[in-house]
Amino acid sequence: MTNKIFKDIVENYQKGNFNEALKLCNETREDKNLHTIYNIKGAIHVKQNELIKAKSSFLKSIEINKNFLDPYKNLYLIYIKTNDLKSAIKYSKKVIEIETKKNPISFFNLAYVYELNNNLKIAIEYYLISDELNFQDKANLYNNLGNCYLRLNKLDKSEQYFLKALSFNKRDKIVINNLLKCYLFSRNLNKSETYYQIAKSIDDKYIEFKLNEAELVLLKNNIYDAIHLLENLSKENLHNKTLHRLTTLYLRVNDNDKANRLLTEGLKKFPKDLQLKSLHGLILLKDGKFEDGWNYYEFRKSISDEKYNDLKTWKGEDLKDKKILVYSEQGIGDTIQFSFNLIELSKIVETVDFVVKDKVSPIFKKNYKNINIIKDNEVKIDKYSFKISLGSLNKFFYKKNNNDYFNLFYIDNDKLKKWKDKININKKNIGLVWSGYFFGPKEPYRSIKLESFNKILNLDCNFYSLQREIWDRDIEFFEKSKIIKYGNNDLDDIVSLIKNLDLVISSDTSILHLSSVLEKKTWGLIPFDADWRWYEYYKIHPYQNLKIYKQKQFNNWDNVLLNLEKDLSNFL
Repeated sequence: MTNKIFKDIVENYQKGNFNEALKLCNETREDKNLHTIYNIKGAIHVKQNELIKAKSSFLKSIEINKNFLDPYKNLYLIYIKTNDLKSAIKYSKKVIEIETKKNPISFFNLAYVYELNNNLKIAIEYYLISDELNFQDKANLYNNLGNCYLRLNKLDKSEQYFLKALSFNKRDKIVINNLLKCYLFSRNLNKSETYYQIAKSIDDKYIEFKLNEAELVLLKNNIYDAIHLLENLSKENLHNKTLHRLTTLYLRVNDNDKANRLLTEGLKKFPKDLQLKSLHGLILLKDGKFEDGWNYYEFRKSISDEKYNDLKTWKGEDLKDKKILVYSEQGIGDTIQFSFNLIELSKIVETVDFVVKDKVSPIFKKNYKNINIIKDNEVKIDKYSFKISLGSLNKFFYKKNNNDYFNLFYIDNDKLKKWKDKININKKNIGLVWSGYFFGPKEPYRSIKLESFNKILNLDCNFYSLQREIWDRDIEFFEKSKIIKYGNNDLDDIVSLIKNLDLVISSDTSILHLSSVLEKKTWGLIPFDADWRWYEYYKIHPYQNLKIYKQKQFNNWDNVLLNLEKDLSNFL
């Protein structure tokens, strides 16, 4: 092939003549520019939405020239697009490794994929490196940093970076909306009002501002006014985001009929909207309509994280002489509660390998019967016949009523003794959890302001904080209280401490599930809009040692705290 033909390939590609460029690429046998040609082929396949072919071409380009940067960058973009974040991280790191000079854009890209993967602290580290290297798009950089800090409940830092981002463009709708969210999350009514008015003056039709107006009304505890606002908004323009939020609020006030009617209408207009389908599944499960509910429940994976795509998903096939890979794609509480599925699955298959998050892994007993607890980096795809997520096993085993959870969990005897020696046995020892993970769809409504426990905390007993984190709003009161901080976030420690306690009181968090599974006397503080698992499903799979205290009104904990104080006084 001549230099001219190579120039023809480049020229045709630049002009958008992709078929002609691809034809020339496939015809060449020239070696000099072969790595570039394969990169161009990959780029053409991307343009034609042929991502498998594109990946193959980019990988071939790298095989020919391992120091050629372009295919690494292109693979990063493909893996971002296909939500393969593990691979995206791998190739963005390779870019940084190969570059001869530190490039702020490369560090920004690496930070971004870590942010998408919810590794927020690492994302912040790389964003800050990018900033030090003088990344040019400061507004975007500071906005992303603000989002990371917001999700970590570092509201002062979040506000700081959103304001810095806003300094580059006072009318940036995205940044203003994020700053408004920051003030809404921090429950700062005055600043929320101020920035909503600013937002409204910039664009009173912008859907994100309209939705946050509802959140502002909700902040004032006027949930029915918020519903009314969103109902009017849906009449003007039936936007899918409006549908999501309005349906959620209907569920929050336990109006399942309106939620169902709205979802039926919404799914006609947005038949491919996965979030609407997932919401429909939650309603069906709440009503005890499990057969259909589990089917719609599957859509949650498409929203969040479908893994190990090279493996066939198990749909009830015969598992004789087979190995199956089970993975947890949900939160710690879900992982703990649904762990009974592993026991049932182990009865019908030779080997169950369970991939669990590092934070949870230590509390599971290794090699229980034929259940092996492994890490993600230990997975060898070719070992398995099928895969399935832990939550998806519910539809096969929810009728089994297996409450033999305890055998799956590991107790560290040294830590058990440490806490036994440490606690004061002259008084009742009680674990306390009053709030969940800050950045969640049900927060702050499933959480209770610590100050509300004031009367209870004055009772004659020892209280131990089992909190994952303490919100900014609670820190001052917490530091003045007599609550004992157990020391760290190690689940091994929490398990050992719980086993030594007389009682655990918890809001709807992972600790509620963990304490119940460990067969400890547990009192659960459940919001008015209780999760589906506290309805018909709970009747099927009850935690035998769990007593439920449920709100009688939305966002009003008075009846719960009153009953809790009374029962706790009797318990002591």
